[in-house]
Amino acid sequence: MGDCKIKSEIELHTHPYFKAYGLEDIIQTMEKNKLNVIALEYLDGTAFSDVKSEGDKLSKSNKGYIVDSDSLAVRIEKEGKQFYILKASELNTSDNFHIITIGADTNNIKPYQPIRNMIDSALEQGAFVIFDHPLANKDNFRKKISKGAEGEIIKVCKEYNGQIALEWNGYCISWLRKILLDGDVNKDVIKLSQKLYYEGYNNPIVTDTDNHARKPGALYAIGTGRIKSYIDLTSGRRIINSLNKNIFSGRYENTYETVSLSHFVKYFGAPYIFRKFIERPRG
Repeated sequence: MGDCKIKSEIELHTHPYFKAYGLEDIIQTMEKNKLNVIALEYLDGTAFSDVKSEGDKLSKSNKGYIVDSDSLAVRIEKEGKQFYILKASELNTSDNFHIITIGADTNNIKPYQPIRNMIDSALEQGAFVIFDHPLANKDNFRKKISKGAEGEIIKVCKEYNGQIALEWNGYCISWLRKILLDGDVNKDVIKLSQKLYYEGYNNPIVTDTDNHARKPGALYAIGTGRIKSYIDLTSGRRIINSLNKNIFSGRYENTYETVSLSHFVKYFGAPYIFRKFIERPRG
């Protein structure tokens, strides 16, 4: 699917909305933002079949796109530039957490199951697994998670030492959370990862955006949070294997950038407040 061990700029968490735009818009944004690998998720499902359908449209568009795919990645090439979109999902667990699986068949991982069962299933498939915004309260973003929930997160991290990463989320704007909400969850997750490291556990931080791109205007924020690493791009499986190998061995770079306040209010805050009236992306 491409040359191996290419220095890559990678966005691991974006929610697409193909009712509002097409794959070409995402590819053009990736090129503008200097990204070459992206994972697109729906909540409790994969966007991959829709990506493939959109890819078919591109290949038939007479615009010079070359599209091919395997079971884990779609490659789009135009004028010698290559872009890779990975099979991924964001999943609710029955433990009231979220995980991201990159490179797993979600037909075999049903949402709202115990988190350990879901992680086990993903790891058996060689997936890269991220504990999604672990310290953010997904039921009430104004409050911290309970001590019991935090203790369970630590247990899971220790049980899956060297197998599950922790997300630093580009929608968790530090200064805004300090002023209006109950603490800085991104700062706290860094402290958690460091604490685990000093205790002999390997649960590294990965930075991503969690872009809720419900309109074309939201796409510009793709890659605000990203990682950088040398990735084998010759197949979807090798991309996933590279992510696992490099991240858990520390051979990658985080960016630690959050979206702008205007983006957050327009594309997440307002849709959250008026969710009864505004259709949101699945995620």
